[in-house]
Amino acid sequence: MISEARIEALAENFATVWMRPPTAVEPKGLIDDYVAEEIYYREAVAIGLDQDDTVIRRRLRQKMEFISEDIANSVEPADAYEQLGYQKESPSVRNSFLQGAYELRSGMPTGNPVTSSGPDVVRAMSTDQWLDFLGISMDPKRADGMRLTINLVTPDNGEKYLIELSNATLTNIKGIQSPKPDLTLTVDRAELNRVMLGVATFDQLGQEGKARFDGDRTAISKLRDLMVTFTPDFEFIPGSAPEKRQVPPGRPFVVPDFNPHLMAE
Repeated sequence: MISEARIEALAENFATVWMRPPTAVEPKGLIDDYVAEEIYYREAVAIGLDQDDTVIRRRLRQKMEFISEDIANSVEPADAYEQLGYQKESPSVRNSFLQGAYELRSGMPTGNPVTSSGPDVVRAMSTDQWLDFLGISMDPKRADGMRLTINLVTPDNGEKYLIELSNATLTNIKGIQSPKPDLTLTVDRAELNRVMLGVATFDQLGQEGKARFDGDRTAISKLRDLMVTFTPDFEFIPGSAPEKRQVPPGRPFVVPDFNPHLMAE
């Protein structure tokens, strides 16, 4: 049995589509069509025709997105972030939304920061991993139009690297050297560890006679100025960062460490 409310809804939908009310005979056709649709729908669901159907999946996703937008516009931002987070399948995306909800409600997390690196971790890190870290840390906008070629030699472990900056990208190749580099830097890996830990600089190693620079020594400072340093306790939501951070920002060439006591002043 079709209710009066359903018949009125069918008539209103007809008027919206056709820009006029239905005639005296047209409601019967609307009702017959609705009944047929309902019968076919129920039978299709009963035999599982709605399963594994891409069109249906996309339509349901579209509806959920519309609902999510309505939720976001009708609740507090923190609640919206939380509800959107729990709808995400990707753990990283979900956690980003949930972290944003936490910051909006409680501010940045506090407590004792964990230690993510230290002397043992740095010693275990390969030189090419450190060079890859520098490539990730470089600001490509600052590097736009710049070209640098540096040969890195670490005699104590017999390694050699070609470091190239071009097309706003910093790359490295192990076992290769350029015949015409801007700079050849020779330093034992044991001394390079001190730079990676932040307890020494390349300038200090040069003054101590533990690093040799053949060529344009300013290549190191140019590379250093391209590095982006960051604090590991960055905020997800703009404006939620505390005035004084628990962890000081990092420094160029230094492997990030959540423990500030390992960083030189």
